[in-house]
Amino acid sequence: MKRQFGKILAMLMVALMVFSMFCFSASADVADDAINNTVVATADEATQDEATADEATTDEATQDEATEDESTFDEATGDEATTDELGLLGDVDLSGNVNIKDATLIQKALADLATLDELQTALADANVDGVVNIKDATEIQKFLADLPANALIGTAVTAEDLIPVVPETPDEPTSDDEITSDDEITSDDEITSDDEITSDDEITSDDEVVVEPVVETKYYVVGYINGVDYYDFEYEIVDGTITLELTADSYVLIQDEFGTQYWTDGWLDFNPTSAVLGSYGNNDKFHVAAGTVTLTWDAETCTLALA
Repeated sequence: MKRQFGKILAMLMVALMVFSMFCFSASADVADDAINNTVVATADEATQDEATADEATTDEATQDEATEDESTFDEATGDEATTDELGLLGDVDLSGNVNIKDATLIQKALADLATLDELQTALADANVDGVVNIKDATEIQKFLADLPANALIGTAVTAEDLIPVVPETPDEPTSDDEITSDDEITSDDEITSDDEITSDDEITSDDEVVVEPVVETKYYVVGYINGVDYYDFEYEIVDGTITLELTADSYVLIQDEFGTQYWTDGWLDFNPTSAVLGSYGNNDKFHVAAGTVTLTWDAETCTLALA
């Protein structure tokens, strides 16, 4: 009996030991899981914090770029740069395109027959030299005739595009740069006969400075002359004057070498003494009675008159 009781007691002790070992293993697994979950959660939180920091940095960089874009300054002047387009260079009448009417409007303004506002004056400076004169009207005429002209004509320009380029002039020597008495040439520095300029050093004709003459635009009288239509270059105006032998009443206008025509602003009745010509909505011709007639032409003001 005692022997059986001892066996039972031994078996109970073994079972208790096995149960204890099982419980210990389970506790260890739970602890590992808890540690792993804690590490993962900490890593996720760190990743989220880094993402938040990256987003904040990106937002700050974007705001800085936007601030730089909004605050663009002219480094030369320190003023805020203006990028607003004024309009098409040469579009003096603000019609949306450049045509002969714009050149005519400049000529009328020069003859005090029209007034240009500030914007029109800016767009009338076709050669961008800072002033509006007959050269600007000629520049537009060249553009319309597909001749070499300012490439900006007909394109949208800003105020910065219309700033004339002033060539830099070298600084004049100051009094500090003058030769002092200590710098005077001594007798030892005198030019000897060996240093004299020989005939080979003389300036040849190829080195001469050639001054090209200013070429003025040629103008011609065209129209219905002596009963015939003339629109060629037969009646050329020389030095602003031309004399015609008319066998019949004639009706004339002016045409330049580029094909630009200058008309009267509507019918002016018979035998007008003078008129400012241009391109108008109701173009007409200048009536000239039969006989020997001398006409004068002022290209700057586009004025045709009987002498």
